[in-house]
Amino acid sequence: MLPGGTRKAAGCVQWQGCRRTARSQSGRRSAFGEIQEPPLGKARERSVAKSGFSNAANVAAFFAYLKQSAPSEGATAAWLADLERQALAKRTVWRDEAEAYVRGLAAAGKLSADAAAACRDRLGQCLGSEPAKRELLLPLAWIAAVSAAAVSRRTMAEDLLMPAVPGLLAAAVGWWWTYTRPWMQQRNDPRQRRWERPILCTVVAAVLAGFTYFVPGVVGEVMQEVSIRRFQADHAALKADPTGFPMLRELAREHYGIKVVLGDAGQSWATTSVALPNASPASMTLHPGYCHLSMNRANVLRIFKPAGHVSEAVWIQGVMLHEFAHCLDGSRDAPTFSRSTVGTRSLAPSDAVHVKDLEGWLAAGELPATQLWREAVADVMAVGYWRLAAPGNAHDLVASLRKKRSNATHDTAHATMCWIDFAARAEAPSSLAELFAWADRLRTQAPCELSQRREPT
Repeated sequence: MLPGGTRKAAGCVQWQGCRRTARSQSGRRSAFGEIQEPPLGKARERSVAKSGFSNAANVAAFFAYLKQSAPSEGATAAWLADLERQALAKRTVWRDEAEAYVRGLAAAGKLSADAAAACRDRLGQCLGSEPAKRELLLPLAWIAAVSAAAVSRRTMAEDLLMPAVPGLLAAAVGWWWTYTRPWMQQRNDPRQRRWERPILCTVVAAVLAGFTYFVPGVVGEVMQEVSIRRFQADHAALKADPTGFPMLRELAREHYGIKVVLGDAGQSWATTSVALPNASPASMTLHPGYCHLSMNRANVLRIFKPAGHVSEAVWIQGVMLHEFAHCLDGSRDAPTFSRSTVGTRSLAPSDAVHVKDLEGWLAAGELPATQLWREAVADVMAVGYWRLAAPGNAHDLVASLRKKRSNATHDTAHATMCWIDFAARAEAPSSLAELFAWADRLRTQAPCELSQRREPT
């Protein structure tokens, strides 16, 4: 007989080995063989937590009442003392074990129905396990490990450290998660051998580490293939649309004698579809003898969608002319294989005075004033193109461009609102052939400051 007259379950040596063995939240079976009522819900726990009462005081009140109603001694008293320490530390399943003990005492006739109800009421005012560490932080840590693994799998030259760090983190998370599960506690499963718990934790840790590295790689490959195919479809549509790339190619050849090519997936997918440094859904680079346009029209309309009801086709044309202006602006200054000198017309006047060679010219291109200077002429050229190609819709298109620039409050390199306003008021260019010269002239004439301070708009 246990202290207090409770009979041991078959095969048990002491009370600790006769605790509740089932662990589900509803329909739990105690060591005494009877079905238990489900514990109090989380809503009750939250209401108790917000009531202003001390959890430590509630725990002390519960155990004091329990010990007074059903005195214990020996091993049972020691177990209750240990359970009280677990309750104060908000350890996992302590309330379940307390409920099983109360119901066992009631079933054995050592606790009256009223006393058992009072015990349950006091138990309901105590908080259960603390979920933040295991139920929130561990999944977040695993998410961080998966994210790090996904990035490491997409790097071009990874060393051992890149996959090792997320793998070790995932292994640690998996080991600790398994170790802290209630069904891994030996007191909840007396049949469990001493060596089973660490071995199972190690196996789970190894499997989770492998999956953390393997799954992001497979998913990354699939997502990359899907993205490339979507880019290829967008590229084919832009290249076949007469109002798309063919318009820019003919304009550049006929009016400026410059060849422009449209980059395919191998050349332009990554820079227009992946969030890399300096990536953009539309960009143009200068090469010896030609300009290279990288564009993902779908991403342009998704990231740089026009405001208001304007033609998306004409808006895309303005974006392409914006990029073409960068080509024309830089082509005048960039050195060639037959000419080593550099020009400074594409540099902000304050930066141009310090440029003496190619290295200085390239370094000046990274300065804020020159970046704004270059974006100014590109936006002015788009404004001029719309005034020539779509005079009836030019006002709405220009207003949409200005709104996009003013809304990007942290993008100081594209804070070209002053130049946009000046170009909208100026006399329109006489022809497409004169368009860039007009934009270059207005950039210089506009009463705008090359300041990274954004003025209220």
